[in-house]
Amino acid sequence: MKQEDTIQTCIHTLSLLLEEMPFLSPGQAHRQVTLGRNRVDATIPVSVEGQTYTLILAVKSSGEPRQVRAMIHFLGECLPLVEQGYGIIAAPYLSEDSVRLCRESGLGHLDLSGNCFLNFDRVFIERKLFPNASKEKRRLRSLYSPRASRVLRVLLTEPGRSWMIKDLAGQARVSLGMAFKVKERLLDLEYAAGEGKKVRLARPLALLTEWGRHYPSGISRAVDYFGYGNYSDLEKQVLELCRERGIPHALTLFSGAGRLVPAIRFHRGFVYVGKELDSVAERLAFKPVPAGANI
Repeated sequence: MKQEDTIQTCIHTLSLLLEEMPFLSPGQAHRQVTLGRNRVDATIPVSVEGQTYTLILAVKSSGEPRQVRAMIHFLGECLPLVEQGYGIIAAPYLSEDSVRLCRESGLGHLDLSGNCFLNFDRVFIERKLFPNASKEKRRLRSLYSPRASRVLRVLLTEPGRSWMIKDLAGQARVSLGMAFKVKERLLDLEYAAGEGKKVRLARPLALLTEWGRHYPSGISRAVDYFGYGNYSDLEKQVLELCRERGIPHALTLFSGAGRLVPAIRFHRGFVYVGKELDSVAERLAFKPVPAGANI
């Protein structure tokens, strides 16, 4: 959707919302209103029990946290110039982080999926939990594509490190262009912070959690095996054979977590094998089983 169409649709959506409230009397929306050195997308006068307020609408085609912060700063310059003014940030969709930023700044918010929040004088309107109906979700998934996720893995492996893009691309084995795109996306979503020419993760746990939500099911094949010996010995056998053959491998799930938190108790091993799974299992005499697996 073009910016002009987004603005018009947001104005229409807000006007309809206000008209639905019997205790509000909205007036005519005004487009492209100049306030000081700034120009806002729209203002809408609304009366509440004899008191008139001016709703100031700032619209962006993207509702990502970095864009929302810019709009918060923008409205911070505009609101002091309007008596009884209330700022509202609008976009096709606003994430949980963007919504949190709006509320912490005392601003309302509105998106085209049906979510909204207005809180001024004796007015409190809230609609939430409507899913993203815009195309922005496709863009978000691209951050977790097989190639882009290589960059995420490198960043999450050393979450406190600041990276030059060239070094990051080399470590992740992706092009400079791909590393740059991932960096920009992480900055937009405020999962990362820029430090001059370097970038580092600002919210690694939040990024990992969001990645988990978007992780594609069925991307790997899971097979349950039974091998003779305890799970710890079986893990070692898999790791040693993979090293010999140059096969990518890693301990996963409880096996990986148990190395970080020894208090975790489990009774089977979990290993990721990047290729030649059937050959590895045959070499180690593992038998696929429907129940009673230990690896």
